[in-house]
Amino acid sequence: MRLGSLAVCAAAIALLPAMRWPVAHAQARRPMSLVDIAELPRVLDPEISPDGRFVTYALSHADWKLNRPVWNLWRQEVSGGAPIRLTVSDDFIPAFTRWSPDGKTILFAQAGQLFVMPADGGEPRALTKHATATTYPTWSPDGSVVYFLATDQRSADERERARLRDDLYAYEENYQQRHLWKITVATGAEQPVTSGNYYVSSYRLSRDGRRLAIERAPSPLAADTYRGEVWTMDVTGENARAITSNSLVARIPAAARAEACAMDPAMSWR
Repeated sequence: MRLGSLAVCAAAIALLPAMRWPVAHAQARRPMSLVDIAELPRVLDPEISPDGRFVTYALSHADWKLNRPVWNLWRQEVSGGAPIRLTVSDDFIPAFTRWSPDGKTILFAQAGQLFVMPADGGEPRALTKHATATTYPTWSPDGSVVYFLATDQRSADERERARLRDDLYAYEENYQQRHLWKITVATGAEQPVTSGNYYVSSYRLSRDGRRLAIERAPSPLAADTYRGEVWTMDVTGENARAITSNSLVARIPAAARAEACAMDPAMSWR
């Protein structure tokens, strides 16, 4: 293309906004309605694959027959191309999407349980059948185990009181503690990692999958938020010890540094 032709093309492109101004201006004058807002698609929970080639995300669209947004899980190549819908359920709610370490399996939460499905699509399979809702899953480095948090079950007495509608409690008296669990992907066998009268607020798995760091508090109540302590342990839950103290004479930085130095550098935390 000659230089003159390029100049003509550039001028024509520059004139396009002016040529379309009346239409754009007219459209801009109409305020968005509640229907327009309800029909806006929403994207949540993006997660990139281990090899960096793909990203999964939850995308919503308005379903007026169901009278609510409907979510599905999609996969998109980072370099471009058409997105691929991985789920077709009307009940899918985006939560905790996680790629397996080998990039072949996708883990996600739905209706309080964890599901797995092939990364290229297919029928999801329920991984957990836990008595309470599962949250914050993490794959082990070899992909054989998934860790997750779950609140304790209500006692038989609490369940009976709920059935009889005699479950009136004072404010913040009826909380349940939360603990760390793990499930073997191949067999579905679940095992508790922590137990006791405390609440596991969060956890991290070491890069080599041999050790855990957890934050535990006396309860989930807001008053106990600042009473949490960091503990480290084996992935079996054994050899647990606190590395912080919330007493006035605590030397938290020194304790944390000592713990870090005692660990193999290969066991750095995620």
